[in-house]
Amino acid sequence: MKPIRLTLTLALGLLACTGCTTRYQIRLNNGVAFTTKGKPDYDARRNLWFYTDVYGHTNAISGLRVVEVGPAPRHAEETQFKFISPAH
Repeated sequence: MKPIRLTLTLALGLLACTGCTTRYQIRLNNGVAFTTKGKPDYDARRNLWFYTDVYGHTNAISGLRVVEVGPAPRHAEETQFKFISPAH
């Protein structure tokens, strides 16, 4: 009985840790949007957004280029292209 309880405890612990990293999306004024790891930080004095990309590198982008910062969608967005099967 103890191995089952230990396994359940470990499984619940792993499940709780899977949602720890929140992804955010930064949209720029040229229409480009990209996803970050964690919440970006804004430095008002320098007008810069600091963020960590999906590869773990810290970057900065000018606040003049940023239109919106918000939580990234959980599901992949629909693409503008639709697959149309050929007529038989």
